This record gives sequence, C-alpha cells and structure tokens, in this order.
Amino acid sequence: MKDNRNLFIDVLRGLAICDMILIHYANIFPRIVAKLIIYHDVALEGFLLLSGVIVGMHYLPLFEKNPMTTIKKIYLRVFKLCLIQYIMILTISLPEFILWTGETDILNIGVFLFQSFIFSNQIGLIHILPTFFPLFILTPLFLYFLSRNLDHFLLLGSIVFFLIVQKDPYLLSYGDKTIFPVILWQVYFVIGCCLGKFVLRKGRIVPSHVMPLFIISCIMIIIGLAFRHSTSVCPWLATFMDENDVVIRRFPLNAYGLVWGALLWLFLYASVAQFWNTFSTTKCSNWIALFGRNSLMTFILHVYFAKTISFIHILFGQNTIINYLGVLMNVGVTYYLLVKYEQTRMHNKQGCFLRMVNWMF
Repeated sequence: MKDNRNLFIDVLRGLAICDMILIHYANIFPRIVAKLIIYHDVALEGFLLLSGVIVGMHYLPLFEKNPMTTIKKIYLRVFKLCLIQYIMILTISLPEFILWTGETDILNIGVFLFQSFIFSNQIGLIHILPTFFPLFILTPLFLYFLSRNLDHFLLLGSIVFFLIVQKDPYLLSYGDKTIFPVILWQVYFVIGCCLGKFVLRKGRIVPSHVMPLFIISCIMIIIGLAFRHSTSVCPWLATFMDENDVVIRRFPLNAYGLVWGALLWLFLYASVAQFWNTFSTTKCSNWIALFGRNSLMTFILHVYFAKTISFIHILFGQNTIINYLGVLMNVGVTYYLLVKYEQTRMHNKQGCFLRMVNWMF
C-alpha cells in the first residue's frame, strides 16, 4: 500500500485528518469559528469508511488468493497499532495521570496502566485508536462474506446490530463509556468494505459521469440541513420532529446521526470527484494527500501537540497568540517531518530509528 497509492483516497483521508486536527483545536478559536468547525465534524466517520474501502479494494483480492497470509498481515497491522497505542499510553497518558492527580503510589499507577493497556479507561485523544482494533480483528470475517458474494448479508447484519443497540449503545462495552461505541460505529466500516469491493470490481473510484451524483448529493444535503435546522426553517417541521423524536445525534450515534454523517461524506466525495480533474493538478491536492498518505503518523504527532498545548493552557491560561502559534506549529512541523520522512524512504537513507518507524507506520 505504501508504494501503490490512490491519490483520490489519499486526498479524502487528508481532508479527514485535517478536519480532526481542527476539531481538537476548535475551543481555542472565536465562538462562531468554533461552531463552524464543530459543525462539520465527520473525521472519524471518514476514517472508518475509508479504512473499510481499503479493506474491500486492497485486502479482498489478497484474501481471495491466499486467506491465511492475508489474515496474518491484518493481525500484524493490529499488533503494530497496539504497539503505537501502548507507546502513547506510556509517554502521554501516564505522565498526564501523574501530573494531574499527583499520584505517587506505585499500586495506583499500576492499576491505571493496566486499565489503559486493556483499553478500559477513556483518556482524551488516546481513546480514538482503539476504536479500530475490534474492527480490524473482525476484518477476516468481513472478507469471508465479501469473497462469498454475501455483501448484502454482511451489510444487513451490520445494520441490524446497529439498530439492536440503539436503546443501549454500551451493551457490549466494558470499562468507561466510550465516545465511539464500536457496535454503533462499525456500520461505517462495513459500508466502506462493501464500497471498496464495488470500486475493485468497477476498476475506478471516480465515476465517469459524476455530475448527476453531485447534483443528488447537493439536494440531499439541503434536505438534511432543513431537518437539522427545522426550528429556524419551518415550525411545522420542528413540531413533527419533536413529536416523532427525530434527533440528529452522534454521541451516542443514532440512525439520524448515521444518515447525516453519510450525507456529509456523500457530498464531500461527490464534490471532490466533480472537480477532481482540476483539483488533482494543484499543489493543494499534493499537500492534502501528503497528510492522507501518512494519516496515522499525522494523528500521532497531532496528539502530542494537542496534549502539549493543553498543558500550556493549564500553566499559563488561555492565550490567543500561543494557541494560534501552537496550531501553526502542529501543521508546519508535521508537514516538515512528513516530507523528510518520505524523502528518506525514497532514497533509502534510513537509520535504525527510521526503519522502525517505517515498519510501524
């Protein structure tokens, strides 16, 4: 995958990671800007969806040729992600726990570490990566259904699980209540798997006639916006929504929140596809694709920056200049490191540390 990239997917992943960075810094911007940023919070939906697309596009043909080898590759990926998670726990969660609580008792620190290692506690930003672990563990099962042309059965099963746990989103969860219960958010991943297989069979991810899809996505997003802002748009519609408990919710995710997230990504996909011939030749697309190609590394670097800025807030209070400089440093330093990283890979000038980084990411 590192040497056989799809620029379109990399751009979509880049947009998702940029959105995530903005979301995590939303509180440092003026209120109106923060609201606009939070309004388009669809980063995790995008990562789950696109991860599923990669499964259907890349892993499915490998699974059909050699199932056991493919399963080993997938579980090796899970191991690497788990290793990255443990490194963040030791270098971020543990120091943060000791610093904020003043805890010095070895037993209590050990309990915290154990709960962190089994993903029982929910630490800000550190809780995001474990959302993918159970999905990747189940990926061989999803690939089996896809390889047997049971796509509809797989999708139906995913939706049924989603609907069953609507009354209790934490039915199969343990430990602290997570923001992203996997039993709910898995539906994006499964949809992505089915879409990935569809793209694989069609041989292209950008349709030849995208204008009709773009128009449909615009109409659908307008309808979605009307429902979301029913109080301002139409009192009758607002009353109807109140009487029928129609609420767009992401935490925890409900059916209307799922539809809203799907509409946003349909609109984003159709918009990028519609202007792809022009946009793909610009430097902006290369910059976004750089973040998309290295989205995991970008996320990890962002976590360290975000935690550092949060620590500065505690010490010195809110300072607009420091906040904005922190965000610029997050983006600028990350861009610089990614460029250097790709250059070293291209020229095979890697020391021991860079070889390890390349293996992990």
